[in-house]
Amino acid sequence: MTIKKIEQGKSRFYRIMVSRRSTKFPHIRIQRQGVADTQKKALALEEQLKEEVFREMIKREDAGISWIHLIDEWELFLRNSETEIISPVTKMGYIQVLRDYTFDFRLTPASEVNRVDVMGSIESMKKQGLSNGRIRALVTAVNRIHRWAVDLKKIPFTYVSPAHGISFSRKEEKPPEVLNFDQVKEFLRLAKEDEHPWYPVWAVAVLTGMRIGELFALEWQDIDFQKMSLTVSKSFCSSSRKIKCTKSGAWREVPINEDLYSVFQDLNPQATGYILPRNHGWNRGEAARILRKFLEGNNLPSVRFHALRACFATLLLRRQLK
Repeated sequence: MTIKKIEQGKSRFYRIMVSRRSTKFPHIRIQRQGVADTQKKALALEEQLKEEVFREMIKREDAGISWIHLIDEWELFLRNSETEIISPVTKMGYIQVLRDYTFDFRLTPASEVNRVDVMGSIESMKKQGLSNGRIRALVTAVNRIHRWAVDLKKIPFTYVSPAHGISFSRKEEKPPEVLNFDQVKEFLRLAKEDEHPWYPVWAVAVLTGMRIGELFALEWQDIDFQKMSLTVSKSFCSSSRKIKCTKSGAWREVPINEDLYSVFQDLNPQATGYILPRNHGWNRGEAARILRKFLEGNNLPSVRFHALRACFATLLLRRQLK
């Protein structure tokens, strides 16, 4: 709180500045300022501004923490929490979906965020063509952060979660992305002829049904050429950038047929360490984009990388590529 005397030529006036920061919510800061032509008026205006700041502070503190600061505090809690049963990847997934899709009401007090706000975010996600799974993730995250905020009294009153009762079917309206048997053959033939750097990765994915993280973590020590089988026991997590267990947490064996054996022979089976080439962009989540680009460029259906697992099922039905 300051009163500053300003002289400009023959004119003279007083500038008054009043500022206050909340002790309950440090991100809340209220400022008011004004001018007066005499010191007496300046002192009177200062008292008036103090009263305005005080009343506004009570109002803002009663409303509670803003939505974006609530997200910040929840993220800090999740990062330091060892009692949560959810994985670190899932925790950060919640934070990211909240930051990405609740931006429009980020400055709203958390206690004032309502169902209309959340439904507005959901409608925006639908217009972007996002999946029901992504929308469900947002709803789950809103419910979780609300429950945490109430438990820790971050929200001054026990409001019902603004996402309470919102649900979406797990069934997607989009048709499943998959290549049929002939398309799989053509896809791998073209990739091999072009000597595409991703050919070994795609071929092993199609011929084993392994997930992308499992492919990245596959090592030569996982292969037993005498038994003609490979063991899938670990996976690479792109979020934590660490090797972890498989998604199911269980090991499994995959048979090696002639086509897969040929791919491994071309990759130098005498080597050690990781089997598949560390192609540019793989550990940055660009595998799907690169796959779609190749398929579209060769007039083949554009599919997600994960769809190659479905291609493996197709091959099982046909026994082997011919």
